Amino acid sequence: MTPAQKRQKRKKALSRKGGILDKTWSRAVIVAADGCCAICGIRPDRPNPHHLIRKSRGKRFRWVFDNGVCLCFTHHTGGAEAAHAGGLAFAEAFQEKYPERAAWYSQANRDNKVLGPWKPSLEELEEIRKELEEIIEDLS
Repeated sequence: MTPAQKRQKRKKALSRKGGILDKTWSRAVIVAADGCCAICGIRPDRPNPHHLIRKSRGKRFRWVFDNGVCLCFTHHTGGAEAAHAGGLAFAEAFQEKYPERAAWYSQANRDNKVLGPWKPSLEELEEIRKELEEIIEDLS
C-alpha cells in the first residue's frame, strides 16, 4: 500500500459514519454531561448524544464538541417534546436552560450556510480527534 493510500484509509476510518470521530464525539458529549439528560436531568441506562446542527447539514460541525448535548431517549427521539420530533418544545426547553448554547447554535447555523461544504484534511481530522480525547480525559 502506498503512503497516499494509507492516508486515505486512515481518513476514511476517522470520518465515516460510525467511525472513530463519531464514537469519540459521542463519548465526549456523554462524559461531559456525566451521562445525564440536558433537559430532565435523569441518568438513563443508554444516554443519547444529540447533534444540535444535524449531521445531514454537512461535516463542518459534526464533531464540534459544542454541537452536542446528552439526552435521554424521551428527549432525543421518543416523545412529543423530543429533539427529533421537530416541534418547538425541545428548542424552547433547551434555549431556556442553556441560553449561551442556544446563541452558539444560532451563530453556527448561520456560519454553516455561509461557509458551505467542508472537505477536511487528514491533519484536521486528527486534530479534532485529539481535542475530543483531551476533553474526555479532562472530564473523566
